[in-house]
Amino acid sequence: MTSLTERESWVQALLMLSMAALEGCAQAELFAVVAQQARQASAASFAVVALPGEGGCLRMQAVDPSWDVAVGEGVFRSRVWGRILRHHDPVIFPQGEQGECPGELVQDLRSCIGVEGSTVLLVLPMFTAVRDVGLLVLGWPMSAGAPRGGVGQLSWFATWAARVIEAAREQQRRACAHARQEVSRERQRIARDIHDHVIQRLFASGMSLQVAARTAGGATRTRLDDAVRDMEETVTLLREVVAGASLIPVAGEVKDELESLVRQAAAAGPFAPALVIEGRVEQIPVQVKSDVVAVAREGVTNMVRHARATDGSVTVRVNNEAVSVVIIDDGVGIADGGRRSGLDNLADRARSHGGAFIAHRRLEGGTLLHWWVPMR
Repeated sequence: MTSLTERESWVQALLMLSMAALEGCAQAELFAVVAQQARQASAASFAVVALPGEGGCLRMQAVDPSWDVAVGEGVFRSRVWGRILRHHDPVIFPQGEQGECPGELVQDLRSCIGVEGSTVLLVLPMFTAVRDVGLLVLGWPMSAGAPRGGVGQLSWFATWAARVIEAAREQQRRACAHARQEVSRERQRIARDIHDHVIQRLFASGMSLQVAARTAGGATRTRLDDAVRDMEETVTLLREVVAGASLIPVAGEVKDELESLVRQAAAAGPFAPALVIEGRVEQIPVQVKSDVVAVAREGVTNMVRHARATDGSVTVRVNNEAVSVVIIDDGVGIADGGRRSGLDNLADRARSHGGAFIAHRRLEGGTLLHWWVPMR
């Protein structure tokens, strides 16, 4: 029979474990609390917690602090441990008056924590409805007789300890997932602010400087051109930061960005480029959306900065086969031997998706840019 005092000691042991779990202790610390509380409540000589490891072995996870043993290195190699865990039934050794504790178990305990001499050994599976957590192993000298509290009370503690630990594990998983989501949301917010407030203003300012550079001459024009190039490099770096924060435009945002781009061009230049969207932009593959906006931006920038155009258009077509961006202006056309780094970048973007890009001077004057990638 288990006395009321003994029952209270086991309830107190479980309470101590629950408090440690509520305080957010790490899993390793919780297993150490299990070993410590089990040894104290049962008056055992030692208590060990072993968890399933590789190759069917169990690895020592925690030892009662009264034993000066390094955990994490000890391995219970006997297959008997695993069988006990899988069967979910507590086992006490020696079994019967003439029974003995299997030598392989004694050898594991000797090599892991230095147990010597004859020992009464109680092996308690720790499991829940969904997972085998591990084993709680308790030992007493042969002279001590039956374990205090009986096997039933000890098994009760092991079962509830497993439930507490599994609940704590799940709570920590949820907390980590929530923390990752919060970090991701904050990165998205910062990236959105950079895009909406910093990049767009720099882009608009760059267009204004480009218009001013066309009417300036000599050293002033050179300085303005240098300032525009610096702005373009800054915008490129900021876009890389935004891309690193996984800020991928969704369907509605692609249309919004294109419309914003046209408005900025109209404010900076002598005309507003026409914007035509054919098809459903929500069908554009996620990995292509940001490139569609980048192509349109490069084309409009060239239109405003280099072409000296009086009219132009941006057409985005989406169908079941392909996504295309066509940009036309009536300016001076592509200069022979001119700087093409921006156009080369558009070609690289198209090739990365299995598409193509062409840029040529129109017979009637001006430039035509045609960028397309397959739908896949």
